[in-house]
Amino acid sequence: MKNESYKSIIHNAPFGYAHFEIVSDGDGAPLDYIFIEVNSLFERLTNSRAKDVIGRSFREVGAALGREELDKRVKDYGEIALNGASKVFEYQTPDGERILRTFAFSTERGFFTLFIEDITENKKSEKQLLDNQERYKTIFNFSPIGIVQIDPQSYIIDANQEFLNILGTTYNDLIGFNILRNVQDSQMIGTVSEAINGRTSYYEGAYESVTGRKKTYVKGSFAPQFNKEGKISGCIGIFEDVSEKHSAIEELTKAKEKAQESDRLKSAFLANMSHEIRTPMNGILGFLSILEDMDITGEERHFYFDIIKSSGERLLNTINDIIEISKIEAGQLPVTNSFINISEIMDFHFNFFRKQTKDKKINFILNETVRGEDALIDTDKYKIDGILINLIRNAIKFTSQGTIEIGNYTKGDKITFYIKDSGMGIPLNKQEAIFDRFVQADYDNSRPNEGSGLGLSIVKAYVDSLQGKIWVDSVVGEGSTFFFSIPYNPLKKRLLETDPGLTAD
Repeated sequence: MKNESYKSIIHNAPFGYAHFEIVSDGDGAPLDYIFIEVNSLFERLTNSRAKDVIGRSFREVGAALGREELDKRVKDYGEIALNGASKVFEYQTPDGERILRTFAFSTERGFFTLFIEDITENKKSEKQLLDNQERYKTIFNFSPIGIVQIDPQSYIIDANQEFLNILGTTYNDLIGFNILRNVQDSQMIGTVSEAINGRTSYYEGAYESVTGRKKTYVKGSFAPQFNKEGKISGCIGIFEDVSEKHSAIEELTKAKEKAQESDRLKSAFLANMSHEIRTPMNGILGFLSILEDMDITGEERHFYFDIIKSSGERLLNTINDIIEISKIEAGQLPVTNSFINISEIMDFHFNFFRKQTKDKKINFILNETVRGEDALIDTDKYKIDGILINLIRNAIKFTSQGTIEIGNYTKGDKITFYIKDSGMGIPLNKQEAIFDRFVQADYDNSRPNEGSGLGLSIVKAYVDSLQGKIWVDSVVGEGSTFFFSIPYNPLKKRLLETDPGLTAD
């Protein structure tokens, strides 16, 4: 009865079973193995039948394995039989479709037993798992998104290369770093804490690396991770470096603000232009109608003529400024160089503006200027005149009392002109903007001085066209000094280059 139970268990077992008798040589070394018993699952797994294998040798039945494989198997089984041990083998069936695992062992001298099972599906699952792991590893390492894994105690346990790049750190510096204990960013601490407690959280902001080597604007999220039991095993963070996008948005915002400011200034400029044209026109037309009155005295008539003349000059200056700025906007600002006498030009402008400064009781001084043959330089006379006229006119306009000084000097290959006044001065935050077009309109209607607001932008364009530089030193309430320098190309130098035999004397 016991034997029958044993046979029932063997023949219904979930694994293949075969029992062998060992055939040995005269020295007891195994030569082959005779099948004594097999179960039905063994038949299916080996594609054989019990009646065809019982009583036959292993070499005869397993001939399909190939001679080399048979010799190897006989040797392996022989070691088991002689040593009374056990061993697990895995091999592929001759058709290559299945993988079998065998467990061979010997319990009595002269015999050994073989259990066999089909592990093809297990191997496929293992391979798929390994493939998935490899695929995950590849995605993890080469992802363009930074990925970090954090354990329940908030220690970083893994991170990919992009995450290291975002933070500007190394793998060794980061692994084992505790986020909650060592990061000062309260938003980062909050998002990690929420994820470790089971809630998905989001992060966005400027983040400084843990090593302090890099500051990056990042955007990302943390999500909790769960184990098989459904308990939180940590969290995973996904980050994107959005520094360029953030900078682009900031630049767009600045550009938008600049465009809005430009529109505002242009609107103020147009309003100012309307005022600058309408006011002198009203003066001209109004006083012309008064002149029609035959009862006015000669002195009054002379006074009205002066007002009409002044209004006409103001209107002409405004129109000239508009025409000139239109040329500058269109890029039509040609440079026409010729040899001019700088000292004569300085003398002319000094004498030209003396009456205006005298009328305003301003002390007008012509300081030292380049003279003699050194004053003959190669440049554009029209633009030098335009620069000096605008700067001296501005100095007079914004100086109610005190002194205006003009002069120039050479230094190296540059000649520098200056116009110094003791007027109202320019706030520090306006000293760069005053050279921008339309910017004087920023003073709106509160400014007491007339003018189109284009003078300094025209001056800046002229100086730039001469390959020069313009700047201002100013203190509010104390006055301003405008400087502009241009290349110094004296005629004397040109003559020496043309005829080296000439002397500098």
